[in-house]
Amino acid sequence: MTRSTASSETNAPVTGLGSLRRGYWGKDESPFQLRINIPRGASVLLGLVLGLGGGAAGATEAGADAPALYQEHCAACHSENRLGGTGPALIPETLGRMYGPQLEKVISEGRPATQMEGFGAVLKAEEIAAIASWLETPLADAPDWTVEDANASRDMAADYTPA
Repeated sequence: MTRSTASSETNAPVTGLGSLRRGYWGKDESPFQLRINIPRGASVLLGLVLGLGGGAAGATEAGADAPALYQEHCAACHSENRLGGTGPALIPETLGRMYGPQLEKVISEGRPATQMEGFGAVLKAEEIAAIASWLETPLADAPDWTVEDANASRDMAADYTPA
């Protein structure tokens, strides 16, 4: 797929089938102008691979234990297994385009007109960053849902009364 739209900075056509610069659109870019930056993508991938060694899963260099912080501050609404409760599931598949700084902002400040309160006054920035990073990791034991399971989840309990 090739787009003939030119970037105002380089006057070169923007080409590609996808973007390795996930979520950041420069001042003259839009999500419809796709760009592949192989050298940058390769360096990011190398950095991720090198950064995965050592340490306990979920623990950061600053010592923040994301799974423990999640259990203490998030599990009451999002469930112990991150699959949702009164709040939505917090797994990569359901977070959509909310990741990195955007996810940290929601954890810190909450979301208007929702039940999601902010935790910026309770958690340090490093702890919020650790939780956000951990939420972007897939579940170790992802559930297998069948069509029957999904259909069964639509049934309301006989004694349910809306608020």
